Amino acid sequence: MGIAYLASEVLTSSTRHSSRLAVGSADGVVRVLDGATLAEQAKLEGVREVTSVAWSSDGKRLAVGSFDGVVRVLDGATLAEQAKLEGLGDV
Repeated sequence: MGIAYLASEVLTSSTRHSSRLAVGSADGVVRVLDGATLAEQAKLEGVREVTSVAWSSDGKRLAVGSFDGVVRVLDGATLAEQAKLEGLGDV
């Protein structure tokens, strides 16, 4: 699949940890990609306009900020939500 699918989206934020790349886009999709091949490893939809993404230092969690003032802490492998912080304003 490669990176071609990103062409139709507005990339708002990306961060790299080791061999993985996390990408958030304005259409509310978060993806974890293989850093070498850009193959999609995980995908989460339904986040309102992703504004920021950041890996934890150990790479086990991914923080995702969104336009609605919510920060989600996700499992870095599955993107399952582990925690949610609301009412933070611009993140």
